[in-house]
Amino acid sequence: MTDPAKGSEPGSGPDHAPRFADDFLEQAIAEAVNRRGAGKSICPSEVARALSDEWRDLMPDIRRVAAAMVARGDLAVLQRGREVDPAKARGPIRLARPRRNTST
Repeated sequence: MTDPAKGSEPGSGPDHAPRFADDFLEQAIAEAVNRRGAGKSICPSEVARALSDEWRDLMPDIRRVAAAMVARGDLAVLQRGREVDPAKARGPIRLARPRRNTST
């Protein structure tokens, strides 16, 4: 039986990391960030490692989906503790809940 979370894109199989649907990756990222808690962050590789032994191959997809979540305001991408534009970020990043302005 086919896993509905996996996309039908070519490249899945024994020699490649599985391909996951974007909505599945978004859910995995959101769950990992929420588990870590407010004011804390995760490494994107934590999500990839939880999904596949071939986690390095998943990293471009994780970063792409994270960028889409940032654009909607659902996630923050950090470097050295500061929010950054995921399109311009080079090197290691962290994922966190977005900082919300709670003052009224």
